[in-house]
Amino acid sequence: MILQGIDTKDLMKTAGLMLAVSLLAILTSCKLLDSEPPADALAVVGEHWITHDDIVADLASMDIDTTSDREIALYVNQWIDTQLLLHEAHKQELHRDPEFLRRMRDLETDVLVSRLMDANILVETPSSQAIVDYWKDHTGEYTRVANEVSLIIARVDT
Repeated sequence: MILQGIDTKDLMKTAGLMLAVSLLAILTSCKLLDSEPPADALAVVGEHWITHDDIVADLASMDIDTTSDREIALYVNQWIDTQLLLHEAHKQELHRDPEFLRRMRDLETDVLVSRLMDANILVETPSSQAIVDYWKDHTGEYTRVANEVSLIIARVDT
């Protein structure tokens, strides 16, 4: 289906990938209990805990106000819900499902390749002088030799 020039299938795929990456960020932001959660743990679910510093780092990475008590509370509630759902998914052994394993491999590939590209490919923005020099050296390529646009008006009397 195409919606205003956007392929909704691609949009859904992108949204799914963004959700997976967001959930992965939330899940990896929590810590496993070694023994007791630290004093600054804001939430503990099963064997996982999350601290205020973890939350602030995650919110900052998403450009969300890290000083807002409301945003922190929303984040903690989402984290708790996610942890409870994750626990149930493991209980049902969904982490062993072939489709899940395939999608995780695909996600790992996408994220690792993206990180590699970000780390190793530098995009150099040309200086203003380089742009001027290029224009001077290639002016002929941008000069129109003949009129390329014409206007035709047709009048039909009825």
